[in-house]
Amino acid sequence: MTTPNAPSISTPDRACPGFAAGGPRYGACSLGPVPWVMLFIGLTFAGLVVIAVCAIKVFLAVRDLGREIQHTRGRLAPKHSALRTAARRLEETG
Repeated sequence: MTTPNAPSISTPDRACPGFAAGGPRYGACSLGPVPWVMLFIGLTFAGLVVIAVCAIKVFLAVRDLGREIQHTRGRLAPKHSALRTAARRLEETG
């Protein structure tokens, strides 16, 4: 029993009737929605990889910035305490 609108599977050399009459039909003449789903999954995965790489770069940059701030605080701490001592002396002598 064959459906009149279904593409014929028995004659692969025959032109696919779905393409000529209003678009592709799912069946023997087209692959159906599977390639689109696979493409969507692939592009989603690629997008997540890009986001993950960017997140790792941001994490490393923030870590380096924290180290730089720590280094700068260590360099400025003696000068800060010397300036504070000088300010107290000036305040006392007024």
